[in-house]
Amino acid sequence: MYEDSQIVFFDGVCNLCEGTVQFLLKRNKKKNLLFASLQSKSGQEMLTHFNLPLNNFNSFVFVENGKLYQRSTGALRVTRYLSGLWPLL
Repeated sequence: MYEDSQIVFFDGVCNLCEGTVQFLLKRNKKKNLLFASLQSKSGQEMLTHFNLPLNNFNSFVFVENGKLYQRSTGALRVTRYLSGLWPLL
């Protein structure tokens, strides 16, 4: 289901999260990141797939090639897909 994709899941009602998504969109020149709200159907399916609570939206979730990363680990893994010096993190 998630084996060949890189998906950033975010809180769809959080202004800070929306700003983060805009930041990532501008720096993902290869367009190889996908984005979905945790509240969306895709987000809820992902939470179910990884046995996570369906109502906990205050976390950064990154799925890379079928593996789930949360919070700072997920954020650091996302930098691999950004242009500029970000991958050095």
